[in-house]
Amino acid sequence: MNFDYTLNNFYVLKLIDLSENSWSKVA
Repeated sequence: MNFDYTLNNFYVLKLIDLSENSWSKVA
């Protein structure tokens, strides 16, 4: 369960990082 939570956290952070990169490219 703890492992799943960490994996989920990492996935969300990765998504945010990717979206921030996309916004930077657009801007």
